[in-house]
Amino acid sequence: MLAENLIAQELVQHTSLVLVDGGDRLEPGSPRGNRWRHLDEAMGNNEELLSVVRTVVGNMDSEIETQIRECEARLYTAMSTSDVSELDVLIADDLLFAGPTGELATKAMDLDLHRTGGTQFHEFVPKELEIRVWSEHFVLALAQIFLSGTYLGNAFAGDYRYMRVWRRGKSGWQIVGGSVTAMV
Repeated sequence: MLAENLIAQELVQHTSLVLVDGGDRLEPGSPRGNRWRHLDEAMGNNEELLSVVRTVVGNMDSEIETQIRECEARLYTAMSTSDVSELDVLIADDLLFAGPTGELATKAMDLDLHRTGGTQFHEFVPKELEIRVWSEHFVLALAQIFLSGTYLGNAFAGDYRYMRVWRRGKSGWQIVGGSVTAMV
């Protein structure tokens, strides 16, 4: 079984196969939907080895989900305390984020709002977090958070839905895109 695990890890990490789900091209190793068709064919329908590959990929997804949950927790703390240095680590330089009124913000704009007190949170209560691992480099996180505070001098309070895209690069996991909207 150890040899099969090593083979499965090699297949998942180094295969050049493109897995297919409904005609979409997907990254090798993704356990979602019907994406195993070509991998199954390439392995000669070896169910035992395919089962090992699915287990290895599922474990990788679980590890990535844990990492993102930890990043989200760090982000919540940094946002609620306006910890600009931690936000700088967690947010990618090429961030593009849509705010609650539809305005687009960059990393520099977001950090400046925290640095100057333009964004201040008085209450920050996470309610739920859904995570979708797209690949070993991209993850979607959807969070519902009760917030109260001020934004550019205007008070706000209520439940908000954050959508964030996390990318793993040279600097680790960072947010590259997202949006926030008030829940009504």
